[in-house]
Amino acid sequence: MSEPLEGLLPLLKEAAWPGREANACTPLTGLPIADQPLVVFGWDQPQSFAMMNRKAAGDRPIESLTAAAVANLKKRRATWEAIDIKAGWFKKIRFLVCSDDFLAAERILDADFLIDAQRKLEAKMLAVGIPRRGCLMATDGARSPELLQRFSQAVAGQFHRGESPPITPTVFGVADGKIVAALDDGGAGDGMKDRVREEAGDEPFLQTLQLKAAGAVQQIVIAIGGSPPRRLDATLRRAFAEAVSRDTSAKLRVRIAVVPDITPRTPELDAWLEGLRKDLPQLASEVAKGRAVDVSVTYGQPGP
Repeated sequence: MSEPLEGLLPLLKEAAWPGREANACTPLTGLPIADQPLVVFGWDQPQSFAMMNRKAAGDRPIESLTAAAVANLKKRRATWEAIDIKAGWFKKIRFLVCSDDFLAAERILDADFLIDAQRKLEAKMLAVGIPRRGCLMATDGARSPELLQRFSQAVAGQFHRGESPPITPTVFGVADGKIVAALDDGGAGDGMKDRVREEAGDEPFLQTLQLKAAGAVQQIVIAIGGSPPRRLDATLRRAFAEAVSRDTSAKLRVRIAVVPDITPRTPELDAWLEGLRKDLPQLASEVAKGRAVDVSVTYGQPGP
């Protein structure tokens, strides 16, 4: 029996997502691209995203699931923010970014939202990037090859920084709210993985320990510190996602501990810790393959 579609939402996954066989999903586009993102479906819960598996989808056509999910997506708040980047003495490049919702990237399915971006940029065609969870980027896709290359580098940089689960470094051509092409950037984004690694400079302190907790619970302790939060964030999120995805135990407890001796307590740090307490359980739900994960974040000794 099919489940009701009330509250159903879309979620984008990278092409290699291992859950594609068990869950209802469809390619984002019909374009022949190697890293084709997947659109999966489910329900946004306080600390997880509950996937719709194939049994729950029943015999409903993918088109009806997509229509219902996008209609519900439109009910959520999302906005475009304009960012101007200086390019030479007298030129500026304008990007639009949407990052104020967990499902920001999924707005690539919202034709009205894309048409609004095209209007704001006064563009004949948009270049649109969905590099990672919670990040949608757009610019004028027909203005100049130089602009497209810079935009492609920005998208690839966001993809490789690992601040949230990656989706794709591909830049899409969008006209009148519809994806019409995968844009060729001439290889401009190819070297961004190495560049991101070089920009990181000295790595912060990071130590991951695996311990046996009471009963059948596996415990992972991640200690991190030594840099400002903006430098710690991507490193921690990568280590967290890798540790959770590699673990195969039925029940998992992850304790994040920021080391006080090498990490000063500041208002910026406190805000970052609060953000982690909200974001990491959501990230765990995506990479844990249905397993229960208990997450805590502390400044000092790891939680019990």
